[in-house]
This record gives sequence, structure tokens and C-alpha cells, in this order.
Amino acid sequence: MTSGSVTKPGATIYDYSYSKVWNGANGKYEPITNREKWNNYTSTFTSQSDQLGQTSVVARVNAVADFTQWTAADEVRLQSQLVERIKGHKFNLAVDLAQANQLVTMLTRTIQQMGRTLLYLKRGNVSAAFRELGLNGRDKKLKSKDVSGRWLEMQYGWGPFLGSCYESAKAFEAISQGRSSRIVAKLGRKIPGEASASPTNYSAPAVIYCRKRIICELNEELSFARTLGLLDPLSVAWEILPFSFVFDWFLPVGTYLENLAVIPNLNGRFCSTLTQGYDSTFGVAKNPAYSGTRRIGKVIRTERVVSTNLNVQRPTFVNPITAATWKRIPNAVALAHQLLGS
Repeated sequence: MTSGSVTKPGATIYDYSYSKVWNGANGKYEPITNREKWNNYTSTFTSQSDQLGQTSVVARVNAVADFTQWTAADEVRLQSQLVERIKGHKFNLAVDLAQANQLVTMLTRTIQQMGRTLLYLKRGNVSAAFRELGLNGRDKKLKSKDVSGRWLEMQYGWGPFLGSCYESAKAFEAISQGRSSRIVAKLGRKIPGEASASPTNYSAPAVIYCRKRIICELNEELSFARTLGLLDPLSVAWEILPFSFVFDWFLPVGTYLENLAVIPNLNGRFCSTLTQGYDSTFGVAKNPAYSGTRRIGKVIRTERVVSTNLNVQRPTFVNPITAATWKRIPNAVALAHQLLGS
């Protein structure tokens, strides 16, 4: 076991200083297999630069109270990315087979409508062609429900259909070429913060970040049936449930079920590394005594965990404001209009 701490205090409170504390296991190679050894490890590093400009009053710029930003929702998304990279695609044959009847109906209806529209236009019957496309032949105005209906059809009919065609090609490529035994998934995000030790006197804008990486080394490939979702009845049941996609906006059950169908069956080892911290700098002097100050700060906290399995992260409710993205708002309006409109 290796552990320790290093501290370099500044000669004065205005000088550069740093500290690092770490704890982990020893060894570079495993004794029997002689493969690279992964060790559990934690460390915390904190530093603050020389204070330049004025040195009459000290300005601390690394005073963020809590910069832990990694959430359960982040873990679900990271595990979903890992599953996709292990499979090499997003194609789910079982779900597509379960929805085949709806797809055939949509394709047949669209082909028939387009065929009749072209036939009416060829005959010079513009009024009938407009009606076939959802237009009133007399005033040539779209019916409001036709507009919202076509929008939803495009978003949840044609869009997924074309995406499925593309992913099926990727699935064929992944299966025919084989998959790597070493897979890496990573996810990160940043948010603004405040690191001033005295906000009433000066500001210290900070960029708080969190990122996590999972390295997976598999001892065997995922089975053909599981790769194509044929052993995932829960996802099929969820996808064919009416309005399940709306529920997924606020609680990603679908993503959780996809992860649950793959992750518990993985045979290998995993190295999960979570890094959180922030970079800060002196901002605006609210008190004239701090005018002209220049200083930067940095904090990095790292945690590495080695395991032979991963616990599938359960989904958590998403903030409604966060869930209401600009892509979903038109879909929600169209869906509400279909359900409530006249």
C-alpha cells in the first residue's frame, strides 16, 4: 500500500502553495497473468498561485464549499455509452420485431397517400391532392391535427425507422468483424461556480468539472443474441407501452433496462476513474482594497476503483426544467394537441 502527503506552504500567505494527499495500492503487473495491474487509488491536489498586483490584503480563490457534481443520471448515461461501445451499435432487433406491425402500417399508409396524391395531380385534380395530404380542398388550409400528427409521425416513426436502418448496418459490421476486448467509455461536464473566500469583497469565478472514465477488459465476447437485444424482454415490453417515451423524459427507464440487459452479464474487469475539481481565477474587486489583484487556484480530486463487475445504476427523476429541452418541447406540444385538440 502506498500513501502519503506533500505540502508546500508559501513563504507568506501571498506566495504559491500546494498540497497533495494520496492513497493506493502497489504493483505494476499481476503476479500470475503478468498483465497490467489496476490499483485502487485516491488523491486530492490543491494549489494557489502567487498573488500579484496588490499584497495588502490576501485574496483566496479556492474556497468552493462542495464541488461534487457527479450524479446518478451521469452514471446511467456513462453506463449506456459503455453498453453501446461493447455492442458496437444501438440496434435492438427484438424491439424492432415487436414494433414491425406499426412500421408496416405507417409505410403502407404513406406510400398509398403519396401514390394517390401523385395520381390526383396527374389528372389535374389539385383539390383532391390537397385533401390527400391533409389540406381542405376549398380553403386549402391545413387541419391543425394533421400538422401535429405528421410531426409526431416524423419524430417517432420515420426518425427511429431511419436510425434503426443505420444501426442495423453498424450491428452487421460489428458482428462480422468482431469486437475489441478493451472498451473505454467516458463522460464529463462543466458548470460555473464561485471560489471566492470573501464574496462581498471580490469575486472568483470558477469552472467546476467532473468526468468519469470506465475501462472494460472482457474475457469473452457478448453473445450474439444479447448483442441484438433478443434476450431483453423488459426493453421490448417498455418500448411497446403507450407513451413510454414521454415517461423516459423524466425517468430514463428505457436506458436503465438496456443497461440491465448487458452489464450484469459482462465477464471481465473494470477500472472506473472519477475526477472532480475546479479551476478558478480572481474576478472583480468589489472592495477597492482588492483592486488590481491577480491570482488563480486549482483543486483536483481523483478516485479510481477496480472491480470485476459493475452495479447497474438505477435511474433517478430528471429535473423538469432540464428535461424540457428545445427538441422535446415541440414534441410535447404536438402530443398534447393530438390528445386534447379538437
